[in-house]
Amino acid sequence: MTETHHLDPIAQLVAREAIRDCLYRYARGIDRADEAALMSSYWPEAHDSHGATSGPIVDFYAVSYTHLRAH
Repeated sequence: MTETHHLDPIAQLVAREAIRDCLYRYARGIDRADEAALMSSYWPEAHDSHGATSGPIVDFYAVSYTHLRAH
């Protein structure tokens, strides 16, 4: 059972929508090389291990942006 099982149905829907919104911001940030959208999908002090990078999220964005702009 998920950790949201203790929430009422409306709170579950609100939580799911917040997660969906975060995923959409991440996808838009990657797709459009939109730093603000991507960074808003992470905690400010986030650490990301993403294949080519492992460190602060700003490092992941820098590598991703460089790669996306090259293709």
